[in-house]
Amino acid sequence: MSRAIIIPAAGIGKRMEANKPKQYLLLRGKPLLCYTLEIFRAYEHLVLAVEAEMQTQVQKDIVEYFNFPKTWKVITGGKQRQDSVYEGIKALHSSCNFVCIHDAVRPFVKPKQVEELFSVAEKTGAVVFAARVKDTLKKANAENQIAATVDRASLWRAQTPQVFQLSLLKKAFEDAYANNVYGTDDAMLVERLGHVVSLFEGNDFNIKITTPEDLDIAELYVEYFSQK
Repeated sequence: MSRAIIIPAAGIGKRMEANKPKQYLLLRGKPLLCYTLEIFRAYEHLVLAVEAEMQTQVQKDIVEYFNFPKTWKVITGGKQRQDSVYEGIKALHSSCNFVCIHDAVRPFVKPKQVEELFSVAEKTGAVVFAARVKDTLKKANAENQIAATVDRASLWRAQTPQVFQLSLLKKAFEDAYANNVYGTDDAMLVERLGHVVSLFEGNDFNIKITTPEDLDIAELYVEYFSQK
């Protein structure tokens, strides 16, 4: 079975308050995006969806400069993340059966974890990398007052990677567009079809870098992993 990767990287990242999209910010002298792509170096089929004006530069300065596989594709993404993923689906090689969707700014997933996710998806059709909720959760009213304490026992924080049987994911996206639905993640679209999505427990290293504080934490993580 052929496996593929889609990285939606066309976002602007307003919360970072930087002069460039967060995926291109430097982390130890190297674009953040490169750390994420390095996770998937062993895969032949990868589609990277970027802003139209960045397509040529990303191909030259990231994919080619860092010697990533020549089979990888850099395409123009869409207006929203869901659109970028769908463009990636359409650009995949016809031999691909399973696809992994991963955020461009989550650089601390391990290749072994991706392999494990693919193995689960090949049995169940859909799986999401996730973390159990540890904090106490409060439901608020309109005045930002606590209305109730939420039982966290069954609550998880959905992350990426998310891995799916390609035919299932394609059907989910087509159904979503037919009904004008935009999900907050890819699994939500598959859930709409009534398909069970498995959870794969990850860890707290899998941060999504969206703020300057996250970038500071990422610097510490890079230092930590370099010493292991």
